[in-house]
Amino acid sequence: MIHVVSGNVLLKPSQRRQMMGWLKRTIRLGEKLGNFVLTLTLHRRGKGYEVRAHVRDSAGQLNATPARPTGAMRCGI
Repeated sequence: MIHVVSGNVLLKPSQRRQMMGWLKRTIRLGEKLGNFVLTLTLHRRGKGYEVRAHVRDSAGQLNATPARPTGAMRCGI
């Protein structure tokens, strides 16, 4: 099963359908595994977007978050 938590991001129905189309293979794999849940959390940060994924199945859990740049990387040093 896939849950999409849009947070402060406004998703049009066509965008939601497109995202689910991209995840078709994941949905099929989850059906084979059984106890599979993928939660996608979308947040808007300024002009960009941040996506976090939380995967849970019978084998365990996995959290995937974006890498945070250090202060030196943000300044271009």
